[in-house]
Amino acid sequence: MSENILTYFEQIKAQGLSIDITRGKPDAYQLDLANELLSMNVEPFDGDVDLRNYGEPFGIQDARILGSDLLSAPVDNVITGEQSSLMLTYQMILSKYLFAKSLPWKDIEAPKFICPVPGFDRHFRMLEDFGIEMITVPLVEDGVDLDVLSDALQT
Repeated sequence: MSENILTYFEQIKAQGLSIDITRGKPDAYQLDLANELLSMNVEPFDGDVDLRNYGEPFGIQDARILGSDLLSAPVDNVITGEQSSLMLTYQMILSKYLFAKSLPWKDIEAPKFICPVPGFDRHFRMLEDFGIEMITVPLVEDGVDLDVLSDALQT
């Protein structure tokens, strides 16, 4: 490395900065948006389901309806979970890797997965860990680039 770069690095290091560059971590402002939820007085039941318990396999119905409205998708195509997106993604990939009905992904010679980008690097890392090739499709203003997606599906 050049002496200038090392000198500059030492100057920055000497400032004793504490910078958190963790990706995917909500800002305190974003977390504060949910503060009022902590003090809500709501009935803890959704029909016969006690919401204080484990919930339902596909998630709480009202949350699924909300997701359905936001995504303009049928409720049957929406699941909600009490985990992070990272955990849900891992569970879905693992289940298909080990137990897919037609052919588990572990038994496919070179499995591939289409991923919209930009995305979350930790999600992409999971695919690497399972030996699954990631085929990237860029996001554009109104969703994925359909031309790139079409090309990816042809290969």
